Amino acid sequence: RKGDPMSAPGGTESGSAPQSQGAGTADLSHFTFIGSGTLFSDVVLCTIYTEFAGIRATRYPQLATWALTHFDFGETASKSGKTLAQQFREYPELLRSPRFWGYTLSAAFSAGCFFAYLGGAPFVGTEVYGLDPAMLGIYFGAPALGYLIGNFITGRFSARVGINRMVLWGGMIVSIAMITSLAVFSLSPGSPLVFFGFMTFVGLGNGLTIPNATAGMLSVRPHLAGTASGLGGAIMIGGGAGLSALAGTLLAPDTGVTPLLWLMVLTSIASVAAILFVIWRARRIGVQ
Repeated sequence: RKGDPMSAPGGTESGSAPQSQGAGTADLSHFTFIGSGTLFSDVVLCTIYTEFAGIRATRYPQLATWALTHFDFGETASKSGKTLAQQFREYPELLRSPRFWGYTLSAAFSAGCFFAYLGGAPFVGTEVYGLDPAMLGIYFGAPALGYLIGNFITGRFSARVGINRMVLWGGMIVSIAMITSLAVFSLSPGSPLVFFGFMTFVGLGNGLTIPNATAGMLSVRPHLAGTASGLGGAIMIGGGAGLSALAGTLLAPDTGVTPLLWLMVLTSIASVAAILFVIWRARRIGVQ
């Protein structure tokens, strides 16, 4: 069905093959690979710094970061020449694309699983397991280590394997890990090492899913890549913030980790469902 009008540039779908975006995904993953390595080291270093200097002393590196960003962080994107109203008028073309929604929701639910962890893990560490701030900070960086590995795999294999398959594999890794973690904690109290150890797979799966799903949402409408990036990113961050707040409200001292794990299981399964829809839709319109 490559002649399907729905796959024409002015229709609901783009006929561009998502697998051809593998090279661009590799570039994106190299950038996030460096970022995730920095995040992991920052969590550990910040924990050590706070332990010795106190929480008030964190204002100094924050001020230094602000100054460096303000004076040295130049803009790399060229201006489109479009007004804000013109950019908003491009949204309906993207919002009518089922594959854009599939890629966006897959990335949003995958990231939402991590955001739920961000909202609930501090409570689990301090209230359930009684960890002090130093140990919590070290354990807390577990997903960043997995994300580092996931981005490395993405950079090496996305162009060869294809982005849809990479997104699916990432979602399945997170889903299987969270279902297994839920089963373990349903049978035993577990431990901090077990809880945070499983979260490494959340980072690993996200390292496969998010860069590839992002490349996918940009490939649906190549001429609207900037708009797709902004709109898709807003949906992903907004949904993640909501799930983070929800995770915080679900947890109480007598609930243990089970509500958080259930939330993460459901969001990871939703991510898999979204990419399976994309794969079905791509086959239907003849996109390879």
